[in-house]
This record gives sequence, C-alpha cells and structure tokens, in this order.
Amino acid sequence: MEAFRQLAQQKMCKFWTTPADLGSVVSRSLVKLIKTNPAVGWVKADLLPTENTTLEILRLRQKIEELQIRLAESEQYSGAGTEHLAQGDDKIELSYRFSVRNPNSYKDRVHYVGQFEITWNRLFASVSPLLIDEASDTSFKRALDELVMQETLEARKRISAKAEKEGRIVESFTLEENDFNTIKVQLIGLKLIAKSTKRKVRGVSDKAAYWSLTSYGETVMINLRAIPKPTV
Repeated sequence: MEAFRQLAQQKMCKFWTTPADLGSVVSRSLVKLIKTNPAVGWVKADLLPTENTTLEILRLRQKIEELQIRLAESEQYSGAGTEHLAQGDDKIELSYRFSVRNPNSYKDRVHYVGQFEITWNRLFASVSPLLIDEASDTSFKRALDELVMQETLEARKRISAKAEKEGRIVESFTLEENDFNTIKVQLIGLKLIAKSTKRKVRGVSDKAAYWSLTSYGETVMINLRAIPKPTV
C-alpha cells in the first residue's frame, strides 16, 4: 500500500480530508490539467458536431471530390489555357534535309537543306491517326518524314529533274531533328499528345519514348479527319 501511495504521488496529486474537500480538489485539478495538457479530447459538449452535421460534412466532401474530378476531365477534354500558342490554321516553317549523290558512289554526295510551310491543323491531321494507340519516337519521326515527302513533291520533282541531267540521284528527304523536337513540344503544349502510359509488351532494352493522343487530341483528330455526313 505504501509503495502504491508513493507511485501515485509522483503524478498529479492532491490531498483531502472531507467529502467537500474532495469535490473542490477534483474540479480544480481538472481545470489545471486541461490548461497544462491540452488535448483533442478536451472539447465542450456543446461544441461537438451532431450526427446531422457530420453527415453534411461527408456529403460536402464527396461533392468537392466529384467537382474536382469533373474539373480535371473538362481540362483534359479542352484546349483551355493554350490560346497563346500557335495552332489551328497558324503556319510553321519546317526544314528538311536531302542529298544528291553519284549513283555509282555512296561517298560522292552533297547534302542540302530546304524549307516549307504547313498549318498545325494539316500537320496534326496527318500524323494523329498513328497515335490513336501509341507510337515510338522513331515511328512518329518516320510519319513526319513521309509528310515532308508529300509537302515537297513539286520541289522534289524539280530537284530530281536537275539531278538526272547531271547523272545523279536525289534521296533521303527527312525532317530536321530540331524541328521534330519543336513539333513534339508544341503538340504537348496544345494538350494534343502525351507520353504513353499503356506500356505495351516491350523488351527490357527498349528505352524509347512512346506517345499517344490525349482525349482532347482524339476530339481534334476526329474533327479534322472524320468524313461529315453529306448535306442534302
């Protein structure tokens, strides 16, 4: 008993002799304990939320989460915030490389650089179907090289005709690498493409970047490429 008394007196301890003293000591001790050791549990009963209040808080939290999801989706399905970027019928000047060589020698060749203009809508309409699923950097660049071939058809005919007279051949029409990177950055900025998260089965050594259309990009592609119903 004496050992217990000594242990108890190491904590907050008050002494009393009469029942009246006990009530007074307990009330004063509780007030002191609340001030010296504030805790979550020390809440007045009239400040506790009612069941209806708790349910209302939960309902409002759910509503906030739903609105946040809808906001994220609306941003994804629109080009909001891209008004300051070149797009649509705005034009971009692209550079391409080609070489003219002696058909009898791979070393006897001369490299040239040319330019042409194209709208962002035409560029995106051309390559976007490739990105419906996903495409690697290499495939993406190859599609743009094919676009270069299409857009420079007349120039290639003139260059080839001149080269043939000189007994030479024209080859390797490719988009400049710097312009390729600019196109990727612009399409990302316009929220039309993003890095692919589909993770197809690939080899361990495959470190290439893969790209796919965003939901907004799909909408833009459909508007540019889908065939409208004939008007009567």
